[in-house]
Amino acid sequence: MHELASRPRVRGGFVHVPFAPDQVEQGSSEPSLSVASMAEAIAAVVRTSLTLPIDAIPPTGATRRSDVALAAGSIH
Repeated sequence: MHELASRPRVRGGFVHVPFAPDQVEQGSSEPSLSVASMAEAIAAVVRTSLTLPIDAIPPTGATRRSDVALAAGSIH
């Protein structure tokens, strides 16, 4: 992300994902998600980001709830 900050209009991002179920100790309250579900979610984020015009991308550090909702709404 540091490198991309110096390259205006280049798309990039970071997606944090939880542990996979087999990485969490039995009985732990640590959140987890299946690898298949994580892959589907990341694919939805990529598809959504590619549908937005470059001018719709918020400046670094900004968050637009509509974009986040669109990405989350694409996960089924």
